[in-house]
Amino acid sequence: MYDDDACEVLRWLAGTKLIRGIISLGLTVKQAEKVIRLKIYEFLTPGAIYFTDQIGINKPNPKLYQRVLDDLGLIANRVMYVGDNPRNDIDPCNEVGIITVRNRRSGRHAQTDGNTKPTYEIRDFYELRRILQTDFGVTSTTDL
Repeated sequence: MYDDDACEVLRWLAGTKLIRGIISLGLTVKQAEKVIRLKIYEFLTPGAIYFTDQIGINKPNPKLYQRVLDDLGLIANRVMYVGDNPRNDIDPCNEVGIITVRNRRSGRHAQTDGNTKPTYEIRDFYELRRILQTDFGVTSTTDL
């Protein structure tokens, strides 16, 4: 499973009315196996799981993100995308008007910069929860 903070915040998000999805780069079978292995499927909205192989549009093409918005009937400026790769996640989402959150926890993209700045930067998922609570008024049934 993910680190404790990611697991806890995903569980917290599952207690909200928010759509919780992923857009994962790679072959459908491999990415689906990863979702199961990381034990995050239970926290996701089933119709909001996208694999680039399945769609036929790869990151960083902004059309990928626009396609997901259209499929789910969402308005870009009411959607938040969390990613660690500035070029694949942040830049294309900024281009279509999505609120972007750069996860700078660690990894190979931690020191890489993109062409645009994210709306927010976090170093752990507790920071993401604080942003959702403070800036967007999100509450969860787990808050009770």
